[in-house]
Amino acid sequence: MKAILHIFRKETRELFRDKRVVSNAFIGPVVLIFVILMLFGFLSSALRKPKASVLYVVAREQLPQGLASALASGSASQIKLVRSISDGEALVRDGKANLVIRFPENMEAKAATGNAKILAIFNPDEPASEIALQSFKGLVGQLNKTAAQKIVEAKGIPKGLLEPIQIEEKNASSGKGLGASMLVGLLPYLIVIWAFYGGMGSVSDLVAGEKERGTLETLLISPVSRTQIALGKFLALSLVCLLSSLSSLLGVILVATLRLPLTKNLFPEGIHLSVLSILSILAVLLPLVAFFSGLLLTVSSYAKNMRESQTYLALLSIVILMPAMFSQFISYTDFGKSRWVNVMPVLNSASSIRDALLGRIDPIGLAACVSISLAIAAVSMWLVVVMFKREQILTRI
Repeated sequence: MKAILHIFRKETRELFRDKRVVSNAFIGPVVLIFVILMLFGFLSSALRKPKASVLYVVAREQLPQGLASALASGSASQIKLVRSISDGEALVRDGKANLVIRFPENMEAKAATGNAKILAIFNPDEPASEIALQSFKGLVGQLNKTAAQKIVEAKGIPKGLLEPIQIEEKNASSGKGLGASMLVGLLPYLIVIWAFYGGMGSVSDLVAGEKERGTLETLLISPVSRTQIALGKFLALSLVCLLSSLSSLLGVILVATLRLPLTKNLFPEGIHLSVLSILSILAVLLPLVAFFSGLLLTVSSYAKNMRESQTYLALLSIVILMPAMFSQFISYTDFGKSRWVNVMPVLNSASSIRDALLGRIDPIGLAACVSISLAIAAVSMWLVVVMFKREQILTRI
């Protein structure tokens, strides 16, 4: 055990002295999280603010006064005239206008008989155009509702008959964790990804790099067994992966604590994580970083040099990235509660971390997630030990 700890301290000291490791694994996640949250905060703030918009209208003289007033005070601060429908289509197609409206002749008279049809020209390929259309539909719907209320009142009919079926909303959220934050889908993905990328930036130097420099031979002829060398390197890399993953979580907590003007809306109820949630996250992370460290060391041990190692690691990162990305969207599908998610590597870790952030702990899912990660870590670690015991570990060509 002393020999393993000696190798662990040696490798850890060298890793922490490397500025590339410090910047990529520890400083990088915090900076990236800060930038991402500032961007999210900016977008959230921009979407919340009412934006001055221009509504293009064909045959403006047909625009009813009531609708013109509603548009001026609502979705459109400015109304511009378009000569023809074809000109309007060209404006929308070229992206110069989000929405062009043509009102029918004698619109007020037709509206009184329920036969007024408004032509709305939009571009479904442009999100801003879709938003403008939906905003205009909402405004027209509100005007229709107001007109219907006046008719009902004039005839002495109860207003409730306009909406005979109503929905009463009740919030069933526990109010725990990050349930009120839009980041609850993104944060587990970042925590999992940085557990991998934090170690990926340094693992090439641990074995493949020592092969290139010729220092691995010196280490292997030392009194320490090859199994102990492999385990010492494994523990050092696992520590880097764990700290890198926790750095991303630290970045979120730091931004939430600062309560910056741009980001305070991202945490409407702050961060409230129970001790059980924190322990659950750690229970998922510890075997996950062991899983990642074993895979990374296996690749680095197999490669003959750093360039070859980095090529293999780039391909491996795609395999890890796919289920991690899928974890952001699976909660919007019926698969989010399926038991097969708990046995899918990487995906199960992100899903369990998400549940912990929401204050929901699933003991069965958590046990399955931890077991799968430990099993893969054990197999990959066994492969590393086998590779270290073979003389091919020194091959550099």
